[in-house]
Amino acid sequence: MTVFSVREACVSVPLRTDSKYSRGVVALLTGSERYPGAGVLSASAACSAGAGYCRFWGPAQAQACLLLSHPELVFDDEESITSALSRVSCWVVGSGFAGLDASEPRFPLISRLFAQDYQCASSSPVVEAGALRAADSASASASEFASAYVVVDAGALLAFVEMRKAGKADTSTAHHAPRCVITPHTGEMARVMTALTSQRWTHQQVEEQPRQCAQYVADNLGCVVVLKGNTTYIAAPEEQYELSSPTTWLASAGTGDVLAGILGALIAHNSAKLRDRKVSLATVCATSVLLHSVAGALASRVITPESAVQLLRGDAELDDVAQLGQPLSASTVVDHIAQAYGVLLQARESVSG
Repeated sequence: MTVFSVREACVSVPLRTDSKYSRGVVALLTGSERYPGAGVLSASAACSAGAGYCRFWGPAQAQACLLLSHPELVFDDEESITSALSRVSCWVVGSGFAGLDASEPRFPLISRLFAQDYQCASSSPVVEAGALRAADSASASASEFASAYVVVDAGALLAFVEMRKAGKADTSTAHHAPRCVITPHTGEMARVMTALTSQRWTHQQVEEQPRQCAQYVADNLGCVVVLKGNTTYIAAPEEQYELSSPTTWLASAGTGDVLAGILGALIAHNSAKLRDRKVSLATVCATSVLLHSVAGALASRVITPESAVQLLRGDAELDDVAQLGQPLSASTVVDHIAQAYGVLLQARESVSG
């Protein structure tokens, strides 16, 4: 397990030749009638984390809020998002879902995203449940998703696991790198482990062996695992990172939705480098976790921008610069993402020389 260094951070200043498309297009299929706020938080975070173009397909309540706070967002329905498939660099799905089945209007598209890099077995319970409208054209439309990445969060996690189990997935990375990221907390990871092993797991068991659980799931599902917590464990089939947050105030509802949006934005922004294998998906995920942690530390006033740069450069220890801080909300974390991005840029530039 490798401790992540800011020297590896996948943040950058736009080039003069960049456009909104070259800076990455992220599409969020997040939020639900029950939890519209998750859609608001994930989309707001994506808008603040460096992607050039953000799209959102979610509940009307979330769209109404986002139109006021982030009018730069493009709001989609099934028809409009289908016409834009080839432009999307990264998808974020599941934040705010209570589950995922055929009653969800976004289910057919999400199922196609999950099946993008392998043939689904005809017995897949996910496919059967939804009787995918696009099932007959799944292989024909594979090129639409050929270079897309997917972040799977919250209520979509078990559907992803079941499709991977039922599908004829090639989880090796000999010919292609992982394109899917899953973002469970320990309780969700226990359910993922239960689904994979057919043995009941508890969150306490996951907390006792987080590295092993993250690696087991990454190896068996052929994806990158971001196991969230005050210490976050990132595992890919051939790569691992461990990141500890400078603040404990991030233990607050909605901060996981914020992380999902950050992941989508940074993966979209780095999608060209990912395709060319100039950077790994696990490294982009580690950058996202670091950005989220710094934003949380700034929002809770545990550290200042100046002390954050010192910490990231290795010029100071947390105990020397940290304050007790103050409570935060997920919304205040979003408000500090852009500032945290600048901190990462400054720190990386200073250590890279």
